[in-house]
Amino acid sequence: SDSSSQMMAEHLSLFKSRERLEDEVTIEHDKRIDLFSTNAEVNLLNERMIESLRGIPYSVEATLSIIGDEPKSVKEKVKMAIRDRNDHTETIGLRLSVIFKVGGRYFIPVNVNLADGLVNGAMGTLMSIDLDNNGQPNTLWVKFDHKSVGFERRQMLQNCKSCFEQVKNGWTPIWRVSKNFSTCRKKLTGRISMFPLFYAYGFTVAKAQGNSHIGITTV
Repeated sequence: SDSSSQMMAEHLSLFKSRERLEDEVTIEHDKRIDLFSTNAEVNLLNERMIESLRGIPYSVEATLSIIGDEPKSVKEKVKMAIRDRNDHTETIGLRLSVIFKVGGRYFIPVNVNLADGLVNGAMGTLMSIDLDNNGQPNTLWVKFDHKSVGFERRQMLQNCKSCFEQVKNGWTPIWRVSKNFSTCRKKLTGRISMFPLFYAYGFTVAKAQGNSHIGITTV
């Protein structure tokens, strides 16, 4: 309709008026979010920002399994194809591989606990990483931008002696979650286990739409 077309034109005009070139922005990357038109541009920024951080990088791979009534060889082919495509929309938003560094900016890409604010789009800074006996991350401590995010989880850990300081500082523990997803074969279901976090320095415009956490933007 004419009214909706006019509204879209107004929104586009407003968006254009807020565009800034990267070298015109004086706000640090960890205090802003950049918007781009393509995923390739987003990936380049996120990779560059994570790489620029000091500290030990922990590269974490998702655990992927295929369940159902098919031969093992078929399941392996399906699993390999999923890894080759590396499409997070196929695995319910969870990524197959993420590098975690203390000080990095991350967001939750999938709903974990709606009542506790641990939802798709919640953003924060990775403050600390707990390791298992093999030196691999088993708990990620995140200070979310909004105190309400993870509040219930922190309350449950108030009497935890080993994590008293983390909770007192407002850090929320993030653990691996497991999600089932459909595959290209009706008889097979995929299952992924991964930390529900991904880089939060840049997004596409489409991803940012409707996300109330988006603040300063550049294109």
